[in-house]
Amino acid sequence: MRIQTLTTIRPISILIGLLCKRCYAATNVLLLGDSMASFMGKTLESFCSDVQVKNAGIGGTTADEWAEATAEIISECADTSFDIVYISVGGNDLLSSDCTISSAALVKKIESAVENIVLNVAPGASTYVLTGYCLPHAPEDEVSGCSEPSDYNALSFAFSTMQSNGIEVEGSGSNIEIINSSNVCGGSSISFSNEMYFQDPIHLNSKGYCRVFTQETVQKALSCSDSEDMLNCETVDFEIYGLESNCEHSQTPNKGGKW
Repeated sequence: MRIQTLTTIRPISILIGLLCKRCYAATNVLLLGDSMASFMGKTLESFCSDVQVKNAGIGGTTADEWAEATAEIISECADTSFDIVYISVGGNDLLSSDCTISSAALVKKIESAVENIVLNVAPGASTYVLTGYCLPHAPEDEVSGCSEPSDYNALSFAFSTMQSNGIEVEGSGSNIEIINSSNVCGGSSISFSNEMYFQDPIHLNSKGYCRVFTQETVQKALSCSDSEDMLNCETVDFEIYGLESNCEHSQTPNKGGKW
C-alpha cells in the first residue's frame, strides 16, 4: 500500500472527480449541523473523491435547534436530491452547559435532532452519518467548566452509546451510521488532542478533517470508493476550501455555541 505524501491533494481530487463524473454519477452529500460541518466548506471532496458536497452547516447551532428546524433552513441547497446527509450536532449542547450535561441527556438531544432532520429537514437520503468530534487541543476558556480533557467525556460517551445501540427513525427506511471520532486527533480522557490538527482550540484544519474522514468506518459510511493509496494526514497542508459556496440560510437559529 502506498503512502500518499503530496501536498496537492485538492487539485488531484478535483481532477479525479472531473474524470469520474464522465463515468458515473457522483454521490451527493449534504452537510448539516454546527461548525464541524460549516467550517469544512467542500473539503470533504478531497477525502472522498466520488462525492459532490453542499454545505448547509451553521456554526454555533445546537442539537436542540436542529430538533426544531424545518426544511426552510436548507432551501438554498434544495435544488439537489441527496444520497447522504452528514450531521454534526451535540458539541454546543455540551459547551453551553459548561460541560455539566450528562451523556444520557446528550444522547436524547442528538437523537431528537437526527429524527427531525431525517423526517423533516432533509428527508429521503439513503444514509445519515454522524462522526462526532475530535477532542479539542485546548480549552477555549480556561475558567469555564470545560477546562480539562475529562470534561468532554460526556460527549464521547454519548457517541459511543449511540454507536453501540444505533438510532432508528421509524418510517424513514434510512440507514443511520454513527462513529465516535473523539480520539482520532490524539486526545483522550487525560490529554487534549494534537494541536497540528486544529486551526484554533476546537475547530479542525485540513489535517484534522483528514483524520476524521479517512477513518475506514467513515469512508464506508460515505460510500467512498476504494483506493490503493493510504493518505498520510500529517502531510496534508492545503487550506480549507469552498466556504464561499456554503448555502445561505433564510431561517437561522440563535447561535450561542462555539462549535
